[in-house]
Amino acid sequence: MKKASIYILKEKIIIHPESKANAGFWLSDEHVVILPVNASPEEIINGINESLSKSRMGLPDPKDWSSFDKQLLANMGLKSWAPIKRKSTKYCSVECDNNVIVFIPTAHDTGNSGAGFTFKTSDAVKVINSVDNNELFKAFKLALEKCE
Repeated sequence: MKKASIYILKEKIIIHPESKANAGFWLSDEHVVILPVNASPEEIINGINESLSKSRMGLPDPKDWSSFDKQLLANMGLKSWAPIKRKSTKYCSVECDNNVIVFIPTAHDTGNSGAGFTFKTSDAVKVINSVDNNELFKAFKLALEKCE
């Protein structure tokens, strides 16, 4: 399986791969695509495909989470998590497995600290891997519309 994360912030779009650590959990990987908010559909799909291609298995488990977070923020061009936590930010996960691409919308998590996202798996949008970029972008936009 390959995974990536897509964040739509008011000032930019951030797309990055998710890789599976040796311990079995998924975490953000270092390759990050940053696009302007007015990026073309082609640029967005290219960023998604590039990030999915960089998703991997067997990523070393982070030994220092503070350093890991600091580096991830730097790779995303951010100084803090505040832009990600904004209610206006939309986050969509994408998975590719067995020739199916699944876009999973999210909702801002209002429980606990309210700092995360909850996956809306029942609203996932699926397409076959062989669709053209136009159809893939339509699936992404549909999932994005379901984000809260």
